[in-house]
Amino acid sequence: METQDYVNDIVEWVNDDSRREKIINRIVDYEIENDPTTFGDKVDGCDWEPGSDVSMPPAYIGMLKSATFINVVFDSNSSTVLALEDLDAGEQAVEELDGKSDRWSDEWIEEQLGGNKIDERLGNIELTSDEEDEILDIVEDSDCLSYWSQYIAPDLKHRPEIKKAVLVMLASPEDIHGNKGRVNILAYGPPGTGKSAVKNYLVSKFGAESIDGPRVSKADITYNKSSDQFGQLPNAHKGILVVEESDEMDNEPLGAALTSLGESGEIEIRDKTIPAEVQGVFLSNFRSVSAAENQWSPEAVNRFDFRIEFDRLSKEKKNETLDWHYEYFRKPKPSENEDLLLKYLKMCRSFDPQIDEIDDIKTYKKENLDDIENIRSGLSVMNIAWIIARLNLSDVKLKHYKQACSILV
Repeated sequence: METQDYVNDIVEWVNDDSRREKIINRIVDYEIENDPTTFGDKVDGCDWEPGSDVSMPPAYIGMLKSATFINVVFDSNSSTVLALEDLDAGEQAVEELDGKSDRWSDEWIEEQLGGNKIDERLGNIELTSDEEDEILDIVEDSDCLSYWSQYIAPDLKHRPEIKKAVLVMLASPEDIHGNKGRVNILAYGPPGTGKSAVKNYLVSKFGAESIDGPRVSKADITYNKSSDQFGQLPNAHKGILVVEESDEMDNEPLGAALTSLGESGEIEIRDKTIPAEVQGVFLSNFRSVSAAENQWSPEAVNRFDFRIEFDRLSKEKKNETLDWHYEYFRKPKPSENEDLLLKYLKMCRSFDPQIDEIDDIKTYKKENLDDIENIRSGLSVMNIAWIIARLNLSDVKLKHYKQACSILV
């Protein structure tokens, strides 16, 4: 076994238990001080009796005898002699454990959280000057929301609205200065209409967390005391969470998820406020927005910027979709322009638009104020306008605000 494997096993055995960490420190110190061996030939270090040499409680002796990093030199009812299998690994593990943040400190919590999987996915992508010129030509000549969204989830046919919403989500900024940049999507409609294709795309391409609504508990998505593990909401911090059959979620996990999707982007765990700035894609079998409002509440549904219906495809569209899937049945499916789309997204996510025509936007907003449901909806329109401008590598103009209104209001 490689030294690093032993290191990992020791750290895993400690698992943030301060008593175990102290015992590992004692073992390593004892082996260093008492080398060479006193009981026979071993790989490294020295022999030690856990009960006396390192003052180990009896319960730990049994645990250690089965650990991969321990060599059992001698064992009887009255005496046990053990040794570290690899002293160098023990020393490395002690150094690693000493450098860890205190459990439940702000630093430790930050280490447990998920990261921005979109930026991670795009991190190693490089653009050539020719590719950058090609993208800029497309941006110059196209409505970017319509053009690039066609390459989102290529397996999904005849669903331009969800493709545009996902593109907006992928280009959205993180929260800043009290402004929520994150975007949430509620997709609704009967089973078998293609909603799962959205989940499959976001999970496989952008590392989205995924859960099944009927089988998820609050502990699953926040913090599980039994396994001592954070759930999907902290894991999806600054990332995306997809919930299938969200209409069948119990109230407790639903409430925690909706809180995370909201402006605060936080959840409560062990009397601590834990960051969980999540973008949510809730896939549901609701037949209408009204049905979602009746089961959840209008306030809950208002957390979703996009509410997109998956209706039954027409006979013609159903035939075209099946023709495409038959053509590539059990074959690799083409992913048109996927590489260029990722490079385009990387360009977009490094671009921060300024609001160029703010007075014109305010005037238009005032003239159409009746179309805006509430303050949250009004802020959502401005956020989507900002993202549309980013997609066009442009400052925010009135036309972007109008486009946001047209797809949201």
